[in-house]
Amino acid sequence: MSMRFLFVCPFLLVGAAQPLPAAAETDLSAPPTLAPMVERVLPSVVSIAVTGTSQSDQTPLLADPFFRQFFENFGSLPPTESPFQAAGSGVIVDADEGLLLTNAHVVANAEQITVKLIDSTETDAKVVGVDLETDVAALRIAPQGLVEIPIGQSSTLRVGDYVVAIGNPFGLEQTVTLGIVSALGRRGLGIEGYENFIQTDASINPGNSGGALVNLAGELVGINTAILTPSQGSAGIGFAIPVDMAMAIADQLVRNGQVRRGQLGVIVQDVTPDMARVLGLETVGGALISQVMPQSAAAAAGLQPRNVIVPLDGEKVPDAAALRNLISLQSPEQPVTLEIIRDGKRIPVKVVLRQADRAIERQRPETVGAEQLHRLQGLSLTEDQGGITVAGVAPMSGAARAGLLVGDRIVAVANTPVSRLDQLRDAIAAAPPDKPVLIEVQRQGTPFFLALP
Repeated sequence: MSMRFLFVCPFLLVGAAQPLPAAAETDLSAPPTLAPMVERVLPSVVSIAVTGTSQSDQTPLLADPFFRQFFENFGSLPPTESPFQAAGSGVIVDADEGLLLTNAHVVANAEQITVKLIDSTETDAKVVGVDLETDVAALRIAPQGLVEIPIGQSSTLRVGDYVVAIGNPFGLEQTVTLGIVSALGRRGLGIEGYENFIQTDASINPGNSGGALVNLAGELVGINTAILTPSQGSAGIGFAIPVDMAMAIADQLVRNGQVRRGQLGVIVQDVTPDMARVLGLETVGGALISQVMPQSAAAAAGLQPRNVIVPLDGEKVPDAAALRNLISLQSPEQPVTLEIIRDGKRIPVKVVLRQADRAIERQRPETVGAEQLHRLQGLSLTEDQGGITVAGVAPMSGAARAGLLVGDRIVAVANTPVSRLDQLRDAIAAAPPDKPVLIEVQRQGTPFFLALP
């Protein structure tokens, strides 16, 4: 819309009045809008209502301290069942099959699941499969009048890309919010077992769980799953499961009703800058093997402690959590190709994964109590028949920066086994003074490498 401004001159003009020139009309293009894309995507996003019962170890009366005092001598009471209602969102990914994705926590303990489409049609949904480790659930509804969402590639996302979150926050159906990708590959948050989140500042609130995160082309790039907030509202920090991971999980849920994960059979840790120097690595990154489990896929392939895994099937491995995620998406008996760094050389290794059917058992060391015999670079160490144990770590010391913890058992220095304090002193003295020294510890029964400055 063009604007005209009329300036009135206060001076008296002599002579014939001259007409004011007409302001030029300017053609402005229509303002930018996401409406056409949103209109295409909205029919693919549904609202989910869940009813069920949950068990509680405490009756409502016991939540009140006044009543609790009367029951203290009666021991624990049997758990009570309480009905509940919950709401969330979902995304139709296959219209012909009536398949939609949501979060596992949305349908937890559900006895009845009702899906509401954009035209207010309601239909019952059945659970195809649930994977608690990634918080992905697949549901099936009657395949009539459905519109599926185009599937994008979360691997092509960049920090700063615009994204749109669509869902059912606080019961407000078909709510659309706009933001950017704030970060990628968020891990270690403790939200799920396997984490590789897209972080976004698009407003996500309770009820958005299971909804769609789409790019500006209207393609699904993530499943909204969690928020980080000191209250119940959005604080601009939301997380979505990448669509590449969600679809891989959904494929297994549809085929098997559950997720069968491959297992490599190693304990791995991140490679720190000091660790990279000790190992002679050109760059920081990869997953350092600290232990190879006996009779595992890794053992059969010849993998060894101190090997550093860098890519898997050509995909970069930036840290230990990334390797864990990549392996978790592979099926058992599936061959994969690792590239490892061993003694400064890059070596390709083919591994046939095995079924991850049980957790790796870790043997905890015996607790020992002995007098402090020596202090080494901020360490309080004890020696007994079991070896050398860290009894204390001075704050701000090199040992603290390296990550040593009370209870760690030091078993090797620069590949030299040590079990006595004099051996430890000799090994530390023989290490090059111009770079950190690699030490191996046993932490709760698990081998762990650290770089001691």
